[in-house]
Amino acid sequence: MMAFAGPGPTALALRVVKFGALLLAVYLVVLFVAANLQLQHLPTISNVPSHRSCLGTTADMLRDIPERGEVVDLLFLGSSHAYRGLDPRFFDTKGLSSFNLGTSAQTPLNTFYLLQEYLARFRVRRAAIIDVYPEMMGRPGAEPAIDIAMSRPLSLSVLRMSLATRSIRAFNTLMVRAVDLRSPPRDSMPVCLGPHDVYVGQGYVQSKKGPTDVMQPTYTIRMRDAQTAYLGKAIDMLQQSGADVVLVVQPVPVATVEATLNYQAVSESLGQLAEEAGALYLDFNSAPYRMAGSDYFDGEHLAQRSVVRYDQRLWEILASRGLVSERSRP
Repeated sequence: MMAFAGPGPTALALRVVKFGALLLAVYLVVLFVAANLQLQHLPTISNVPSHRSCLGTTADMLRDIPERGEVVDLLFLGSSHAYRGLDPRFFDTKGLSSFNLGTSAQTPLNTFYLLQEYLARFRVRRAAIIDVYPEMMGRPGAEPAIDIAMSRPLSLSVLRMSLATRSIRAFNTLMVRAVDLRSPPRDSMPVCLGPHDVYVGQGYVQSKKGPTDVMQPTYTIRMRDAQTAYLGKAIDMLQQSGADVVLVVQPVPVATVEATLNYQAVSESLGQLAEEAGALYLDFNSAPYRMAGSDYFDGEHLAQRSVVRYDQRLWEILASRGLVSERSRP
């Protein structure tokens, strides 16, 4: 009897590649169809992003980033506490140029990859100020990665950021963006703002919502080692560029601080990280920087009149340490 000869190693490898390509093609088709079904107001499908007819405020900020080498005195980074609490218009009155690179729910992971892509477009003359809202230290960074991926053209840094989150939904967002040939260019898509929000430029979003009180459920922050590591990397990258680095925690309602059962421990950990990295740490919810009497339009964010008080206090501290000074623009 003649023995049956199976396919050789080369032929077998080719079959595996073809099968893998077929699986990927089927996966992309199913993903694309599912994303379009969600657009028809059907129930949300887990890990499947829906198409957007308009973009969030991150798109406005990314469109405002200069092409190359713009000199700024201050560069702001962080979550919505940054882009809603560090107002470039205030620092303009002190003769300080600035840009706000904050994005919704931005974690240190997202900060690091944003800096990888955009830091070269700025020359930071004074300091980079990173809002390190403690809750962000316990998140994976998937939602801000999705927001950024949907708000700008795809790039290697966006791919790396999304993969670093280890989120299927973030990966699927990239796939939908890659195969959705019907979407208009990101630069031409309109931006959807909340009914009380105004994008005023330089990355800042002002809320015109009045002060309100919000009850907060209790919770514990579980700091992720990866976020701590990325924060250290972001600080180092900024220092290597010649900028001083300041970590800040914006004032939040006393009820929000008290609802965070391990707030003090997390704050102390951030302070220790800053000290070891040669950065300044300012927690405006703890002595000696605690700010009382602020107004908030929700359980976390300062109302605009309190934003001015906060920015004034921050400027005073930075000036007292020689990091900034009031001057006329050249």
